[in-house]
Amino acid sequence: MKKNSTRIEYISTGPKPKDIEYSIKTNVGGMNGNTSLNSNGSVEIGGHSCTGFALTSKEEKKETTISWNGTTEKFVWIGNSKVR
Repeated sequence: MKKNSTRIEYISTGPKPKDIEYSIKTNVGGMNGNTSLNSNGSVEIGGHSCTGFALTSKEEKKETTISWNGTTEKFVWIGNSKVR
């Protein structure tokens, strides 16, 4: 059984948003939703235990969209590196 989670953290110097919308897509699926950031401006999404399901590898591309307060940011990650 493995856990797979993603941490989203607001790193701008501007005021932290309370709520965000997110979408993360990979070759094996994805996740999306709405959530609130904690007082530090971050949230951990996913983190569910699973068996018999495909998990993303460190080399897999993750297409990510995050929206807050009328602003949308799109980027792609491979492993822990932002590539565009």
